[in-house]
Amino acid sequence: MKGYLGIDIGSISTKGVVIDKDNNILASEYLWTEGDPMGAVKKLLKVLEKQLDGKDIEIVAVGTTGSARISISLPSSCFSSTFKSARKTT
Repeated sequence: MKGYLGIDIGSISTKGVVIDKDNNILASEYLWTEGDPMGAVKKLLKVLEKQLDGKDIEIVAVGTTGSARISISLPSSCFSSTFKSARKTT
């Protein structure tokens, strides 16, 4: 089954949802960003993946919104070397 992932990365909270082609919610989560949008997205994806465990879902599209959407969606080559080093240790 095809799934569509939406992520809202805000300064206060991060939300995610996976829906099917008929807009049925397959997985969803709301958590605090805690000043770490990258960490929040990593945690969010783990939670959503766990909710989808055992289901045959292929994520075919991803959409992001919110204040941190730009930094999360850019390729790693766009980040400073300091940020790349920090990402490797987390």
